Amino acid sequence: TTFWGFKMLKSKDKGLKQTSISAALQQSSGAGGLQAKDPIETVVAVLVKSFPDSNNSTQTILDHITSASGKIEKAIAQLDDKIAKVEKRTDNLEETTTKMDTRIKENKACIDQCLQNTGNLIKENKWIRRLIENQARVQNVRIVGLETVEEDLVAFLSKWAPSILNMDLEDSHFRIQWAYKIPTAKSSPNENRPTVIFKVNSEDTRNKILAAARRRKLIQYCGNKVMFFPDLCPETQKKRQAMLLIKQKCMDFGFKSSLLYPTKLQVERNDVVYVF
Repeated sequence: TTFWGFKMLKSKDKGLKQTSISAALQQSSGAGGLQAKDPIETVVAVLVKSFPDSNNSTQTILDHITSASGKIEKAIAQLDDKIAKVEKRTDNLEETTTKMDTRIKENKACIDQCLQNTGNLIKENKWIRRLIENQARVQNVRIVGLETVEEDLVAFLSKWAPSILNMDLEDSHFRIQWAYKIPTAKSSPNENRPTVIFKVNSEDTRNKILAAARRRKLIQYCGNKVMFFPDLCPETQKKRQAMLLIKQKCMDFGFKSSLLYPTKLQVERNDVVYVF
């Protein structure tokens, strides 16, 4: 049956019956049949009349629509529930992310503080190490420029050092515990300035030896200049060498300068003393 551009087919007894619903509507109206004012009611009545074996088809369709609508509403409700759960999880995730950001900032601040404390601790440990090393060398004297001695080094220094420094053995209680030589690299083929380190009985004796060497100013052995220094750890010696260069610069500018033990520079200018 053709209705509003659609073709409806009904099968009966293996044959096809085609009926024009428009014609049926006209026949119903002209023959004093259906007089429904509502077009939908008219169409439904015509459908029922055209298909007498399907009187309940409309109700069946409505039942299917109602059932499908219920299922759709149920699915929508389930979808709303899932969306609500997703929104809740999203809110929880945002809250967790905010807490994590706060913890990350706190951890970063803690790490920065730990790094700062570690840096301070490293500096303090270096200072303590230098202090311990210098304290272990506090009774040592370093002699630079002393030529190789054939006899026993301790016996030689026990006689030569007090004699060359004009030290009173009874007052100073001068006694050398041990001594050894450290050969240095040759600055020229004909020059060799070895270093001798020896340990005396006390720090006071060491200080008296250094003071006597400063008073003598020029000390020679076999025609070579000999210098007495305190024995310091390598790091302190490096800093002391840098201070000596600065001291020389200050003296070139006419400032009275002196190097204090172990790595302090004293500069005097216009009767004002500065210590660096």
